[in-house]
Amino acid sequence: IPNSIFFKEIPQNLLSDIDYIADSSQALVRGYYYFTLNDNISAFWVETRLSWFQNHSIFLYDHSKQQYIDRITLAEWYGGDGGQVLIGSGVFDYNGDGKWDIFSKEIQHSMRPGENDEPIEETAESVQIRLWKKDHFENLPIADTASVINKYHIRSYW
Repeated sequence: IPNSIFFKEIPQNLLSDIDYIADSSQALVRGYYYFTLNDNISAFWVETRLSWFQNHSIFLYDHSKQQYIDRITLAEWYGGDGGQVLIGSGVFDYNGDGKWDIFSKEIQHSMRPGENDEPIEETAESVQIRLWKKDHFENLPIADTASVINKYHIRSYW
């Protein structure tokens, strides 16, 4: 997708929510997939990439308003020597109602100094499930996050 079109069409408030937004002059922007969520709203799966930073988002487009109304991170990878954050998602019918839903898992990896300057490695995982409801995605409360974390895997590099 040409940067001049992408960064002009997507509202700045949706782009500013991306942790490390790619530079509009240098980024590589790719469209991956398009699907409809209802008669009025479509979803566009887009990747922005600049050097080591990668972000995959779904942008929701409301045809009646003729504008993008929301953005959800599907995948992201960023960090440095002290830690990294990895987000991976699956888009599928989670609850069997025939509608697209989004499962996302976030892994935060960090290193901190320990005794005798031996690094201590720490990893924390969290999950989120968003169900499609009429005209938006709604967070599903998760009673047992550990079982959901274990059920759905994303590959990490640690």
